[in-house]
Amino acid sequence: MYKTVIIDNMFGVSALITEQRYRKDLDRFRSLHMYRGMPNADFRIITSL
Repeated sequence: MYKTVIIDNMFGVSALITEQRYRKDLDRFRSLHMYRGMPNADFRIITSL
């Protein structure tokens, strides 16, 4: 399940992209967040390939 996080300023962006957690499967720290690039979270992501 995904959690939607809405950011409305640059301080929020900075805090989100610098937050990382250690992943044992990768043996390194990684961000748990991904940027979708769409303003509407309900928009379906469908590949154009």
